[in-house]
Amino acid sequence: MSNQFCRFLSNGYSFQILNQSLVVKPCCWSSNTIHIDQYYDQKIKERAKINYWTNDCRVCQEQENGGQKSFRQSSFDIVPEVNSTAPIALDINLDMTCNAACVICGPEASTLWEKQYNKNKIFTINQQSNHESYLSTILNNVDFNNVKRVKFFGGEPLLTDTHIKILEKIPNPSQCDVWYTTNASIVPKENILNIWKKFKLIYFEASIDGIDERFDYIRWPLSWTKIEQNLLNLRAIAPGNLLFRINHTLNPFNAYYYEEIENWVEQKLDTNRLGDKTEINIHPCWGTWDLKKTPMSLREKIYKKYPDHIISKIILSHSFESYQSILNFTDQWDPIRKNNWKQTFPDIVKYFSE
Repeated sequence: MSNQFCRFLSNGYSFQILNQSLVVKPCCWSSNTIHIDQYYDQKIKERAKINYWTNDCRVCQEQENGGQKSFRQSSFDIVPEVNSTAPIALDINLDMTCNAACVICGPEASTLWEKQYNKNKIFTINQQSNHESYLSTILNNVDFNNVKRVKFFGGEPLLTDTHIKILEKIPNPSQCDVWYTTNASIVPKENILNIWKKFKLIYFEASIDGIDERFDYIRWPLSWTKIEQNLLNLRAIAPGNLLFRINHTLNPFNAYYYEEIENWVEQKLDTNRLGDKTEINIHPCWGTWDLKKTPMSLREKIYKKYPDHIISKIILSHSFESYQSILNFTDQWDPIRKNNWKQTFPDIVKYFSE
């Protein structure tokens, strides 16, 4: 029977490559990893019985504590009640091929970042893995008959044909939603658009953390001018079942400028071509650019600007940590990229010198 605490614990299969091995988690946010080995089935059944908060699920717990709807809560909308641990929500996160080296990302999720580290002799990285072998394992062993939702991560998922090979395995596409976490640098060709037409809904989740020069800084070396045009072009040619979502990752530099995203969506991409509204999904950044590193005085400024907005609730729910790692990053990478964060985010500079 499906898990009553979180449906992903019983019917979520999030595949990714970790330390040169193929692992599966209940969802993309969880840290509960199971290696594909002889005990795989038994471990899935044990995981399905968990009915309480664990350390693996801290992201959802933090979201609910901050007043947001968590992915755990959404699991009941995504995964119906079933009497098995069959895969229903499927994540594919195998290929790190990417044409961006976003400041909030790293070489573990981007081949361009890997090249940047090696080129600038920060230290040598080798993220090569047997991607094709792992993909074959999934294609040949996963039961796709009950899949109702499949989501593709990257890297940039539209740079490879991994997503096509997975979609071709779905026996009932008209009953399945497809999600892409994409940097919107690729406008899908006609063959992909024709595949998408067969599915229930396509969610095109564009990762946009700012517009104009702020986008260019965070999503280096992508160009906002090009990304904006790609999205407008896609709206014109996409099938009617494609919905737009904006994935906005809050970090200490861009939170103050959030209104620019809302205004742009309202003016340029408020709906798809059939009138379905574009959603904005907001979530915090972790790691070097962790939202916790937002200076307290800047949090107050953001709260005054957005007093009743979910942004303020998210930021105020985070404890404070030193922001020195962010300044270390800008000192190291701004000269290499010919960027200057103080010129790009002028309104917040003083808060990072207190």
